[in-house]
Amino acid sequence: MDSAADSRSQSANSADSVEGAICVDIEEIRRLTSAMDSNGLVFACHRCEDVAEPLVAIITIPEIEKTFGFCGPCYRSVSEEFCGPVA
Repeated sequence: MDSAADSRSQSANSADSVEGAICVDIEEIRRLTSAMDSNGLVFACHRCEDVAEPLVAIITIPEIEKTFGFCGPCYRSVSEEFCGPVA
């Protein structure tokens, strides 16, 4: 591949990527949800919106200032959608 085509390929790949972070540390998630509770806020699963189901993962995307929380069943489902069956 020539250098111009290689450059276009790298540019397309970087345009498709989104910077973000995922937190799966249960203790940290408990601290975050507890802090929200103390301020009268409820952080429910972004997918199923079940407030009774505890969150197991929080994904933040700073570029768009969004945070998404996922309960166990929904996090597993999202993982399977991207990675295939999860053991």
